[in-house]
Amino acid sequence: MTVEPGVAFATVLHDPGGRLAGRIEELLPAAMRLFGGTAVTASSAAAEGSIRLVADAGATFERDTSPLGLEWIGERRRKSVALALESFSSPHVLYADLDHVLRWAHRRRVGLEQALDEVRRHDFTVVGRRPETFAALPGTLRETESLVNRVFATMSGREWDVMTGVRGFSRRGAQVITSECEERSIGNDVAWPLHAIAAGLDASYVEGDGLDYEDKDQFTSPIERDEWVRRLEASPRAWAARMEINILQFRAMLPYLDAPSRPR
Repeated sequence: MTVEPGVAFATVLHDPGGRLAGRIEELLPAAMRLFGGTAVTASSAAAEGSIRLVADAGATFERDTSPLGLEWIGERRRKSVALALESFSSPHVLYADLDHVLRWAHRRRVGLEQALDEVRRHDFTVVGRRPETFAALPGTLRETESLVNRVFATMSGREWDVMTGVRGFSRRGAQVITSECEERSIGNDVAWPLHAIAAGLDASYVEGDGLDYEDKDQFTSPIERDEWVRRLEASPRAWAARMEINILQFRAMLPYLDAPSRPR
């Protein structure tokens, strides 16, 4: 175990075409300086070049052999948090998708630092988006994700944006989630916070300043982005893909319908 201060960073690398390679090479070393260690779980489809860049930057990484697909995303996320616990003695861990943190640390470092300050205060932290950021999402995300957030609020009494996938843990909180929560699908977005609440952990919420939608960078002008959004919102396939994610989220909430709070 490496003795490191601060918050460790846990993430999953799933980059089949190597699209993130340039961003990893350019931005990961600076982003890693915000953390007391970086643990990466690489999916079986991750590009070898991207894996080498992560290793060259000094991250601890492991290769994962879990099946690909939405049904196994939560398992890879859990493994990355467990790897951070095993590899570093940092008192807290942040889980986030790699592209989120690369973009966030580059564009709005102070916003990420503020979120990390909140993570350090609690056993479990959900990092969501500001209302204006959520409102700017394409309708395929905004309208489907708002349904999940609404059902989560109905169950938990907490009006949180749970669909960013960004989570903070104390070591205690991370141990509870990685050892007890069995949700393997992308439904971990809702299962982890519901499990934390049911387990009696100190669970908190913070809006991430600068945490925004990942596809924003791919456009050269607002007009080009507006046209892309129009075509996306007119695509039944795009809506169906998002509803598939919603179904997994709703199913992941069902085991917690009658879960009592368990003080620890």
